[in-house]
Amino acid sequence: MKRVGAGAHVMLGIGLLATACGSSATASGSLPSPALASKAAALVSNSVTFPFTLPIAKAMAGIKSSPRLPLLAPSAGGLSVLGERQDGRDNYEVDIRTATGLILGFGGQAYSSLQAAQSTVQNLAIVVPGRGRSDPLGPGVVAHAYSTQDLITWSEGRWILEVSASPGAPDMPVLQSEAVRLASVVSHRVLPTNAAVGIVDWSLGGNGQGSVAITWVVGRDNYFVNERHGGALAEPVAVAASMRLYLDS
Repeated sequence: MKRVGAGAHVMLGIGLLATACGSSATASGSLPSPALASKAAALVSNSVTFPFTLPIAKAMAGIKSSPRLPLLAPSAGGLSVLGERQDGRDNYEVDIRTATGLILGFGGQAYSSLQAAQSTVQNLAIVVPGRGRSDPLGPGVVAHAYSTQDLITWSEGRWILEVSASPGAPDMPVLQSEAVRLASVVSHRVLPTNAAVGIVDWSLGGNGQGSVAITWVVGRDNYFVNERHGGALAEPVAVAASMRLYLDS
């Protein structure tokens, strides 16, 4: 399958920020200081105004925010933290495990302008939706299928949704079935509504597994939630839908 901006898709793995910045950011592997941990616990105790769990609060307490990069974090429950990374003050990444054992990454990257941030995300699109064969997925959802590229894609508001496959992976009938499933999952979860543009890429592999990369732009910043090979779809979308501005004061 010929993919536009395929290199950018590779960057959306768990190591996105280290790859994108051309350096080797590493997981901290250490707990926040007692003072930060105590502050996180105090914040969590006020669950009305602070919707984050203690593991997320502890991880975010160890990340230094840039004035250009407001921090977003998932407010979903049942998440444990595996580690956090930061290369400079213009990006961050946190690896998490869901209650079912699925490993995800979330984080953000600051850019110099809105145009630069949007271009980075738009370049992840394999094609622009609307030029392939019409493929109804359900009430009010009409996708476009590209059999020569093993791709089904459509738009919902400012979001582009893609179901794609690598060479030798499932054929178009399977992609169509997965596209229907993605449309159903998204219909039950509200993706970030403040996104200037966003992409959900559900990529199927030849071994029956798949990866999900969810990326969107807010202001001059890009944020992401991704899952590399677990084959899960609903959980990454649910985590992305739960992302909230992290305020610790």
